[in-house]
Amino acid sequence: MIESEREDRITFLNEQEDWLYEDGANANYTVLEEKFEELKKDFEKISNRKRLHEGFDDAVVGAQK
Repeated sequence: MIESEREDRITFLNEQEDWLYEDGANANYTVLEEKFEELKKDFEKISNRKRLHEGFDDAVVGAQK
């Protein structure tokens, strides 16, 4: 992840936190569930990228064999 992406993610997450404690404090279950699904998709993208990065060395060694 490049630095500008990291800064964008931090900004986005700070905005989500602000929403949660302000407008989200009175949101109904459906709205909260939608927000959760959005955040979960973003988390899965980042988590998958991390998993690929962690397995990269093993993949290179396997390909070289």
